[in-house]
Amino acid sequence: LEASDPRSAVRALAAARRIRADLGAPLSKTDQELVETTMAALEASLGSSFAAAWSEGQAASEEALVNATLGALAPR
Repeated sequence: LEASDPRSAVRALAAARRIRADLGAPLSKTDQELVETTMAALEASLGSSFAAAWSEGQAASEEALVNATLGALAPR
């Protein structure tokens, strides 16, 4: 995911949280603090569109997430 695309980052964080919850795989305290700091920065950057991006990530299928990640990693 590109640093210049905060909406994609929010969607990825939301999807990851949902998947971790489904699997019963919580983050370590250190990782949780990093995620919370990142989310706060993203929310400050996106303002009111943060909630919509979060909802999109929560609702995304695993297939859509894999495709988005692979697309972001593809050479340009």
